[in-house]
Amino acid sequence: MNETLSQRIRLCAERAGSGEALARGSGIPRRTLETYLSGQAEPKASRLAAIARAAGVSVHWLATGEGPMAPSDETGGLLPLPRLEASGGAEIREETPLYGNGDLALGSSLLRDLGLSGQPLAAHRVEDDTMAPTLQPGDLVVVALIDPAADEPPPLREGIHLVNLSGRLHLKRLQADARGGLLLRCDNPAYETLHLDAHEAAGLEILGRAVWYGRALP
Repeated sequence: MNETLSQRIRLCAERAGSGEALARGSGIPRRTLETYLSGQAEPKASRLAAIARAAGVSVHWLATGEGPMAPSDETGGLLPLPRLEASGGAEIREETPLYGNGDLALGSSLLRDLGLSGQPLAAHRVEDDTMAPTLQPGDLVVVALIDPAADEPPPLREGIHLVNLSGRLHLKRLQADARGGLLLRCDNPAYETLHLDAHEAAGLEILGRAVWYGRALP
């Protein structure tokens, strides 16, 4: 595997205080992180982003070894988020790097205030009125991504999530039912609720939970 990448991850552990601290801050299991530190395995893009944010380093530097080590050296403390296009969930699969210039950048202090430090994040632009009045067309939504390579999926938290339905991205308010199914609700009463049974819900690709949004004033 990439020895220089493992060296950079070890530097991240030093910046975080220890390997244990980096594991807690990034949400990566300690045993899994150890394989990255030793060079036995190489993290996927979403976990690279989580490591970088937990250590306060540039994701581009961590992934490539190029450019300044700290995001503040490059962007004045702003962390650029990749944009998820509406054309499908393939936009954030493991081959897609989660770094580079995006449509939205958030300050590291704001991320700490929101409790989002160390989490892989992305931006998604609202394109329809299905979640109005909560979200309006043109709003930029920050999504806390779910790591598809996680040992176990996190428990579902009710709220607005970005989901992949038939190759297109949609924001829906998710609610579990008593039989293991899911309700996909729209805040706009003009749109119907979609109900998935337990089998259908198990196959639903949930990309992440909406945690923040920005809107231009009229």
